[in-house]
Amino acid sequence: MKKLILFLLTGIPCLLFCQSYNFSYSTKGHVKSKQFIGSLPSAGVEGPNNICLGDTVNLIANGGVNYEWNDGSQDAVIQVVPLPGEQYVVTVTGSNGCTRAIPHQYTLHPLPVTSNISGNEEPAIGASGLNYSVANSPGYFYHWIIEGGLFQSGYGTSEVEVVWTSEEEGWIGVFATDENGCTGDTTFLAVDIQSSFQQSTPLETEWNLISTYLALDDYSAAAVFDHLNPLLNQVKDQSTTFYPDFPQFSTLTSLEDGKGYWVNMAASQPVIFNGIPLDPTTTVIQLEEGWNLIGYTASEPQGVEEAFASIISILEKVKDINESYDPNIDPAFNTLETIQPGKGYWVRVSQAVDFTYPDPGGMLAGGQVEKSKETPPQTSPAMQQLSHQSKWTVKSYPNSTIAYGNVTLNGMPVTDGGIIGAFVNGECRALGEVRLTDEMSHTSLVINGLPPEEVTFRLLKNGKTWTSQYQAMTRPGNPFKELLPLDFGSPSNISEKTHELAVEVFPNPFSNELSVAMELSLASTVELTFSNAAGKVLFQKLMPIQPSGLFRYTCNPENIPLPIGLININIKTDYGETTQRVVRH
Repeated sequence: MKKLILFLLTGIPCLLFCQSYNFSYSTKGHVKSKQFIGSLPSAGVEGPNNICLGDTVNLIANGGVNYEWNDGSQDAVIQVVPLPGEQYVVTVTGSNGCTRAIPHQYTLHPLPVTSNISGNEEPAIGASGLNYSVANSPGYFYHWIIEGGLFQSGYGTSEVEVVWTSEEEGWIGVFATDENGCTGDTTFLAVDIQSSFQQSTPLETEWNLISTYLALDDYSAAAVFDHLNPLLNQVKDQSTTFYPDFPQFSTLTSLEDGKGYWVNMAASQPVIFNGIPLDPTTTVIQLEEGWNLIGYTASEPQGVEEAFASIISILEKVKDINESYDPNIDPAFNTLETIQPGKGYWVRVSQAVDFTYPDPGGMLAGGQVEKSKETPPQTSPAMQQLSHQSKWTVKSYPNSTIAYGNVTLNGMPVTDGGIIGAFVNGECRALGEVRLTDEMSHTSLVINGLPPEEVTFRLLKNGKTWTSQYQAMTRPGNPFKELLPLDFGSPSNISEKTHELAVEVFPNPFSNELSVAMELSLASTVELTFSNAAGKVLFQKLMPIQPSGLFRYTCNPENIPLPIGLININIKTDYGETTQRVVRH
């Protein structure tokens, strides 16, 4: 037998091939025959060629009788966890003693890395539109897991929408699989699910225009406003009224998402709403042609143009108690710039439409809402400043007239500013700043009042007051289309005067029926307000234009359940008012 062994030129032995032969010779010594005995073993290594970092894999050597791996193992099958830079080589020995060294060729892939999860860590239970996300890597599939909530959309992508359903703590997690099939570690985010949020909105004495951005725990008017008693006089929406002391006469029984409400208070106190935040992008407000009393359904403010961008083509007017916006006029006349949470608004459109507010500043309601939040006061900072400078305080009513005026002093533009006040029977109903635009001085007014009333105008500038000779009749709900010519002459001393009426209230004292009678010299609206000795309003009755002549109104326990004791009755007409005291026994 003869063996042939080759060596590398480097001097390191390497078995390239091994062949064994049997030779037979003739009598003369020549080779008679050659028989092949064996060669290198036909060996190999089985195992994955693409391996994820950290994976445990099996490498299987075959084709020999003995095996020796470069890590010292002598089994045909070894289990390894490959690390970067490691190689696995097996030397296979055949039955004929020949050997072959075989490396296993593979690629080691790093694991996909998932960034920290971004999203609200104090979400509201049941709130929709809550997004959670990680940095996106192309080709990755994202596996999301959740405790205490449900996925609404986005599973498999880097961003999902979630609604939380548990009243306890929850969590959300995600891990990624890349194009090589490698799966990374799971990233978690713990959340503290909020079961109820609170909105506090300041209320001033008399009328306030408010709304809520919460889906309320209880929508009944009695439950929502119970904490305001005994200071609450009444609550009104566009067509119904809630009387806290006379629920049997109330037509407003439940509040609705997206509506605005007038609240009349005997003294200042905040109203507290409890619930979970609304999603303004899905809370539909049905607007009818004409005026609509609506709320603001987001917890963060936004510009008026942004808020109503979706209906700008049919939008005619937006106003609150003191300021207004009209997209179709010179922007210099617009005083309402920002829509604020907690406030209500009159909105006028040219046709009916289903309206939703956009997401303010990219933050969906419920996503970044404070658990307990106080909304801005009813009077804007700009209006507060005008009131402070002028010492005039606007008396608010549940309706108003928008007016724009061209302001002149002795026929010339007012170039150095000033404040315009609108007055009815000595009562301030509107304030406006004098602005100068293109050499024209002008003002914008929201004149509060329910019936049509004669209004006069005053200019306050540099500590002096002027009264305009121009007077106008208000048009509640119908803005002036013309520019009012507000010219002011010499400074004047203003005397505040309230007209007295000749009114008879009988019998006094009374037990059942009570009558209010007076002679109306002119046709006028009549408003009767019944209050107790502490000033709390018991009942209000506003009657439309009454003809001149004898006016009489009779009340009894069937239509006004007045309490025992002292009762004040305020009688107000378009040209005067008075208060009478009666006693029920």
